[in-house]
Amino acid sequence: MKRTLKEVYGTWVLIFYFIKWPYVLGYAYLYFVKGLQNWVLITIWFFCIFLILQDFYKIARYGFGCKKEKGCDVKENNFSNEKEEH
Repeated sequence: MKRTLKEVYGTWVLIFYFIKWPYVLGYAYLYFVKGLQNWVLITIWFFCIFLILQDFYKIARYGFGCKKEKGCDVKENNFSNEKEEH
């Protein structure tokens, strides 16, 4: 049961990670041009907008990439360091 819940969670994370931008733009087009109104689709649209705003907030606060301030412990891989060690 626990594995199934992890798989379902992972599936939804991937779906919303890759689909949020096309969905927000596509549904906005359908809503304003075609007049498509459905409360389920509107709820998903607002959720995708929330995820996009959350991404912008994280980028503004933490920046791109892995940094030591965020708790990432990544070793710097320089060719000069490797040559000096050998």
